[in-house]
Amino acid sequence: MKKYLLLSLVCVFIISAVAQTSDNGYHFKFKKGKYYLVNPEGKKVKCDPFTFASSFSEGLAVVEKDLEFGYVDSTGQMVIDYQYYDAGPFINGIAYAANDGKYGYINKNGQFIVKPQFDLAYSFEEEHGIVKGLNSDTTIYGPSPMIKGLVSKEGLLIGDALYTSILKEDNHFKASKGDSLFHIAFDGTKEFIKAKTEMHKDSLFEVVEEMPEFPDGERGLRRFVATNVRYPIGAQQHGVHGRCYITFVVDVSGDVIDIKPAMPAPPILMNESLRVISLMPKWKPGKIDGEPVKVSYTVPVNFVLQ
Repeated sequence: MKKYLLLSLVCVFIISAVAQTSDNGYHFKFKKGKYYLVNPEGKKVKCDPFTFASSFSEGLAVVEKDLEFGYVDSTGQMVIDYQYYDAGPFINGIAYAANDGKYGYINKNGQFIVKPQFDLAYSFEEEHGIVKGLNSDTTIYGPSPMIKGLVSKEGLLIGDALYTSILKEDNHFKASKGDSLFHIAFDGTKEFIKAKTEMHKDSLFEVVEEMPEFPDGERGLRRFVATNVRYPIGAQQHGVHGRCYITFVVDVSGDVIDIKPAMPAPPILMNESLRVISLMPKWKPGKIDGEPVKVSYTVPVNFVLQ
């Protein structure tokens, strides 16, 4: 039986070519379910097409075959063989990667410098990478389904734990665990500050008086996702389906920023969900007392095979 994608209320296949930019002029064009490597002049490079491919970063691009991820250079040659459950772009010589569903970080030799141990990981930002784990105790961490932490390039978990939230400030890290607030020095020393965090207008909120609104509302949001999504052919071939939750921030100007997976999901579907959300136009920002504030928002993207 022919397989179709049912996304929310609309069923759409996208067949037009979409180019992914790169950092060296080489990039991929999507056509009829395949990603083709092309040179800066737009001519195809002599190599087999891929069922998934990311943009080039530091000379390498993530590609997928049979639901395993590896890295190719601009000639289409494998530099790091297909071997990962998931993998991300290299930034300063480090990329997140996963084996057996657990995430860590690798170098350009494909070796894990931070062993796989987290439920999610994101690309390094400056000197630290963001990692997440499933919240196993809501009485300690609050209702959030995921808890987060920061790891160093040496593989050290800042503060030796995961927290409800953790942010880098000028001279320390500020971490919260439920209602408890800690300051963590850059050397890892942790200090309990207070039992109740204060809210400020420049904080990031999850619920506000006036929530952010997509153009044309919820129906417009569903229509946008359905119109722009394309079911990865590799996922169809292997019967991979499910729901991906994508979290992002609608800032005070209505821009969609800080787009990330909210929960673990099949990477081949998650990559497509992230791509679609990154195409979103400006939203109407959320407000408190009539003033725009930053609001975290989560959108599900459903992939269903019939």
